[in-house]
Amino acid sequence: GASGCDAGGSRAPSLLESSAAAGHPDAQEQLGAWYLNGLHGLAKDDFAAVGWLHKAALQGHLVAQRRLAELLLQGRGATRNTAEAVRWLREASAQGDAEAAYLVTTAYTCGHGVG
Repeated sequence: GASGCDAGGSRAPSLLESSAAAGHPDAQEQLGAWYLNGLHGLAKDDFAAVGWLHKAALQGHLVAQRRLAELLLQGRGATRNTAEAVRWLREASAQGDAEAAYLVTTAYTCGHGVG
């Protein structure tokens, strides 16, 4: 179209990846979600998802922290690491993420991430 984007949005992944590579945490989190779910023409890739979510999580991105933790709990895209998952959940919980707070409580109730 006249805006430079075709109707299928095929440029969206490359534009988002450029922004993510430039260090923008919102773009990193979104790209991670796209890889996680195989959206916008990207092949589903849990490893790529974890990589992008980790970059965003390191910058304090709340949603990325929770999503990364969930993947670490499941062992998707990375070796299962409950202690690391709980650490990211605590980070997100400290920023007010109610779902992360619930997951932290559940992990501690089950004896994970303690010690």
